[in-house]
Formats: sequence, C-alpha cells, structure tokens
Amino acid sequence: MADNSVDIVSQVKAAEAEVTEAIKAAEEQKRTLIAEAEDKAARDLVKAKGQLKVEYTQALKQAQAEADKGLRRSGKEAEAEACALKQVTQDRLNSAVKRVIEALRQRWQLTE
Repeated sequence: MADNSVDIVSQVKAAEAEVTEAIKAAEEQKRTLIAEAEDKAARDLVKAKGQLKVEYTQALKQAQAEADKGLRRSGKEAEAEACALKQVTQDRLNSAVKRVIEALRQRWQLTE
C-alpha cells in the first residue's frame, strides 16, 4: 500500500506541475494577446488620426474654396452695382432729388 501512496503522491505532484505549467503558458499567451491587441489598437488609432487629418484638410480646403467663390461673386456684384451707379448722370440725380423734395413738400404741405 505504501507503493500505491507514493505512486499517487507522485502522480498528484506531476499533475500539479502540469497544471502550473499550463497556467504559466496561458498567462504568457494572455500577455501576448493583450500586447498584440494594444499594438493593433495603437496602429488603428494612428491610422484613424491620419484619416481625420486628411478629411479635416479636405473640408478646410473646400470651405476656403467656397468662401473664395462667395467673395468673388460678391466682388462681381459690387462691381456691377458700382458700374450701374456710375451710369446715373448728374441730371438724373438732380431730377430724382427734385421729385423727392416735391413729394415731401406735398406730403408735409410745405410752401416755397
């Protein structure tokens, strides 16, 4: 029976050693998987940051182009308005002023 006891004790110790090795291997595998996941996450983050920078730059360029287009359009409209104002002759201006004065006189019943 002593033989059986020694045999069982050595089997338990061997099983204990196998379990300890399996636990160490599992912990090492866990650390490796975590490190790989962190590395991939870091690469993905850098990639996403780069993509955001590209999209931001494109949006900024588009906004600038639209603003420039709006300014050019406003400039052309202002130029056209200035040309139209230049076409108003002094006579037409005097005539318009006289009509306004006459309308005010009639409205407020002013006399000369």
